[in-house]
Amino acid sequence: MLWLAALATVAAAFTGHGPSVLCLTIVQPGEEAELLAEQFFEGIGVFACDDHMIFSSVAEEELFQHQNWNLKWPLRGPNVHLVHPWQGRPDAKTIYQVWEQVFNDGLYTVHTWTLKMDVTTAFIPSFLKKVLTPHCSSLDCGAFFLEMPKFGPLEALTSAAVSALERSINECPQTAVGGSAEDSYVHDCLVQIGVKAVQEPNLLANFAYAGASPLCNSSTGAFYPFSSWGNYMSCLGQAGYSLQPDSLDNLGRVSWTRDILMGGGYIRPTMFCWALVQHSGQEPDLMAWQRHRGLGIFACDAWMVVSNESAKEVLRAESWHTNISVIQGETIVPKTFTSIGGKMVPIIPNAGVFEKAWKAVIAQGTFRHYDWTLKLDVDVAVVPERLRQALQAHCLKGCGMKLLENFGGDFNGPVEAFSNDAMQAIADGMSSCTTSSDWKQHPENDWIYSCASTLGVNTERSSLLLSDFHQEKPRPCDTMHGSFHPFAQADLQETCLKQSGYYYIRGPVTSTATSTTTSTFTTSSTSSSTTRTHTTSTATTSTMTSTVPKVAGASIFHFEGREFQKQLPVWVITEENEKRGIPFAIEMVLGLLLCSAPVVYWCTRPRAPTGVAAPAATRSTALEAQEDPLLRAAEPAEPAEAGAGP
Repeated sequence: MLWLAALATVAAAFTGHGPSVLCLTIVQPGEEAELLAEQFFEGIGVFACDDHMIFSSVAEEELFQHQNWNLKWPLRGPNVHLVHPWQGRPDAKTIYQVWEQVFNDGLYTVHTWTLKMDVTTAFIPSFLKKVLTPHCSSLDCGAFFLEMPKFGPLEALTSAAVSALERSINECPQTAVGGSAEDSYVHDCLVQIGVKAVQEPNLLANFAYAGASPLCNSSTGAFYPFSSWGNYMSCLGQAGYSLQPDSLDNLGRVSWTRDILMGGGYIRPTMFCWALVQHSGQEPDLMAWQRHRGLGIFACDAWMVVSNESAKEVLRAESWHTNISVIQGETIVPKTFTSIGGKMVPIIPNAGVFEKAWKAVIAQGTFRHYDWTLKLDVDVAVVPERLRQALQAHCLKGCGMKLLENFGGDFNGPVEAFSNDAMQAIADGMSSCTTSSDWKQHPENDWIYSCASTLGVNTERSSLLLSDFHQEKPRPCDTMHGSFHPFAQADLQETCLKQSGYYYIRGPVTSTATSTTTSTFTTSSTSSSTTRTHTTSTATTSTMTSTVPKVAGASIFHFEGREFQKQLPVWVITEENEKRGIPFAIEMVLGLLLCSAPVVYWCTRPRAPTGVAAPAATRSTALEAQEDPLLRAAEPAEPAEAGAGP
């Protein structure tokens, strides 16, 4: 049973985190573009999917007028594919162009599902994938699409269905339905070419014609329509996008120790994390807090701390079980200013400091054994398995040689993610990244990004890797992103993690096992004057005390549901969820009873005593048996009456 539980855990980890999804959306300039820009800044909507494609009648420079939206727009916005202009809702000719570009791009072939959705459709990816998974969770499922009362706001097609559409879309002439809307054109085309429709009422909650106020919940995949940013975020909040800290009815509690329970080294992709910590200021206290609770870099499969002081100086009470790689020189660099786009902006030219830190990471070499290497700032709040999910989305066909751009396509310093192949290239070519005369005048993230680009490392975007700028645009931490920044104090970081659904739970109840070993060493010496031999025995006793957890200190069953509960070994029953573990224990007991029933029956079935005649079938044979003295001797003696003498 234990092996089966372990295998189930590993298998679930290697199969990813639900089906992969490619999302498409068609955007008009104006309010729709502004709503999409807000989603882009937050890293939600189509940007929260594993991949996305955006279509519009104008280029991205014209579509996103961010100067008027009070957004901290990155250097590069989303890529936009141009299609035929339309009036009102996109017509059949526009939709034909959209799908033609999807076919030519071929991105859909590496994903299980392709979803075409309106910009005003709100959804949380994990909930949407839970609705999709029962229908199809792998690339080799059949050709079908999900059908709802209204087809259009959200269209869900399997990869095989998109392939069928690619082969036969020309059989659905645009001219015959040139003025039809997209929903009828795509739907009728799929039906015409023989793609099966499957009913799924929980795919989308359509509030377009609802009389009452819409109420978004966690049992539905998506919600429509929410055209204003406030209403859009309100819907996501109702569905569980962010949680109320310390609420008694909080349904999203999960322990910070969950990855440890799942056997972190065996979950793919694996993560090696490191951080450069200052020897003074707030960072040492914050890192000591993280070390005590297994947060920050310590939530990864392996970690490394770099500083210009020893562990005892930096982490104090937590230093006894933390090794620190010490680099020479000052690590605090004052701010300076540079001109970007005609504006003077502050920068920290710390490339020289981090070059030493990167060399220390390369010299240690631990990164070579892990799928991803992440450089994390100390003030980043890390949600370990969501961070892993963000990385997993870029390993659908092998992780390759790549680095991930985080917020909106920028390569921000708080979280820098490099695949194993990318790290190998940087390790081999680091010396070539310090040849320019002014390389030390650049911020670390610009320098290492330029270094990786020079060495041929590819870049990919990950909207869910980091939710940044929480200080400049105050908002709660959410239940989707893998990390949040900046939170420089422990209490602020704790609040952020609670808003994301994580609660620190005290360590598990433990039992102490002590073993004592005694070793005897015998030595002999001979005295030549007396010709006597002296033998000396020395006994060495060593005592080893180990602490073994009785239960796991984690609240995971209610958050993950029964399916995840079944993947855990039978002894992982938490104190907080002991009652929720009873159904699983009952199942285990019933299963064991069922398996042992044949053995119990075999051992307890009635047998005739050896050497004793079978019971007589007739009265005459019975009388004969009574007259036989041997048989009478074999009969058991009757018990004596109570109180009778011997």
